[in-house]
Amino acid sequence: MDSLFPSWMNHAMHTVVLPVLLGEILVEPHIYPKTKYGLAALGTVSLAYFGWVVWVYLTVGIWVYPVLGLFSNSGLAVFFFNNMLVLALLYLLGQTLNRKVWGKGHPKFTRTW
Repeated sequence: MDSLFPSWMNHAMHTVVLPVLLGEILVEPHIYPKTKYGLAALGTVSLAYFGWVVWVYLTVGIWVYPVLGLFSNSGLAVFFFNNMLVLALLYLLGQTLNRKVWGKGHPKFTRTW
């Protein structure tokens, strides 16, 4: 697989996202849903993705991410839990940065109806 998709390209694709997202926060204000709804949606999508990863393993016998094969069942549970925790923290960080940059009084955040 490395001959088709070199490790430097994989790293670049996963790293370039951060400066792009930080730039987007400075250019465009985002309207976040209530935190509990945003985190619930994020959790639902995350569980679906983790479910797919496990389903692929159970169906084909190959982990989508080979590192997952190194974990025991309890290790996988801890790994997935920690991933969801990091995702939630990143969501809250984005929400906080958006508020700090744009404030709550931005016209885009005010309902007109």
